[in-house]
Amino acid sequence: MGRNPFKLSYGQKKLVALASVAVYDPESLLLDEQTANLDKGSYEIITSFVEEALESGKGVFVASHEPDWASVADEVYAMRDGEPVRVDTLGALRELPLPPSWLALLDIFGEKALDIVREKSPLGRGKLVRETS
Repeated sequence: MGRNPFKLSYGQKKLVALASVAVYDPESLLLDEQTANLDKGSYEIITSFVEEALESGKGVFVASHEPDWASVADEVYAMRDGEPVRVDTLGALRELPLPPSWLALLDIFGEKALDIVREKSPLGRGKLVRETS
């Protein structure tokens, strides 16, 4: 690459870290804030990598503040008072700090809101790609 590794951008460092793990072809991935503070290009590379891992049957564990990641999860846990709590009901979802648009969906559509969130979320459309406005 010809560049000083200490002068890589934050996104480049994340991509290098992910690539260094990917070469080992692990059965599962543990990702912590994998797309936080990334530009669109880096975001799309990482989400494509996660999508491919999921399609190949790998276990992917994600810790994220981005609620859209919940739309592709088999199970969702949130931290409440320092303890992980499974979020599998509408009531449990209401107790989380959600964006106002999600709360409005819950109020209007109730249980059906969970399906709407999965359908409308950029991550719930079969492709893990951030939409830009």
